[in-house]
Amino acid sequence: MNDGGGMKLNRESRLIEYKLKATNFSKIAKTVVAFANGDGGKIYIGVADKSRKVIGLNPEETDRLMEILPVSLADQIQPPLFPQIYEQTIDDKEVMIIQVFPGGHKPFFIASEGTQKGVYIRVGAHTRRAEGELLHELLLNRSRLGYDEKIINMLPVNQLDLSMLPSHLQTEKALLSLGLIRHDPFTGHLFPTRGGILMLFSILNVLSKKPIVLSAK
Repeated sequence: MNDGGGMKLNRESRLIEYKLKATNFSKIAKTVVAFANGDGGKIYIGVADKSRKVIGLNPEETDRLMEILPVSLADQIQPPLFPQIYEQTIDDKEVMIIQVFPGGHKPFFIASEGTQKGVYIRVGAHTRRAEGELLHELLLNRSRLGYDEKIINMLPVNQLDLSMLPSHLQTEKALLSLGLIRHDPFTGHLFPTRGGILMLFSILNVLSKKPIVLSAK
């Protein structure tokens, strides 16, 4: 709990990182890469990592980061990755949040370090360099990304006919696991893959204009 009875923030984890200030863009980029290579995550800038006390950022610092941080991350990370960066008020203080979505072209890596040394992952609340068998598996998975797994961003997810699947496979989590939908690495929005369209697209569903709502369970 913050001093003064403020909002209780979750501990740092596989999905959450706190930074009091954004002074080291290299470390931030490595954490962004780690999140993108996993299940995504958020970096809160303006929050003390140990106490989880919200300190906030002054307007000048916020403006500076909003201008230069997106460019810095774009220059450092390959394949291209553009996390959402926005302000949020917590306990009446302005905090900057970098929201990273799970990438569709893993592994992401630090361009200056290459794929052998620049691939990072999240281990609990820590960012670690991927090595050995884990790195080999990540690189192998990238080579397996085939025709069916490419995102088709011209068709909304709600045009997929989920009635073709058993009920337990109609959730967002199940569809992601099956590779039938993926997050767009640029916007974070969900889109069908070619495989999802081949399996679940029905022209009759489009004509009916009946929206399908995905369950996040």
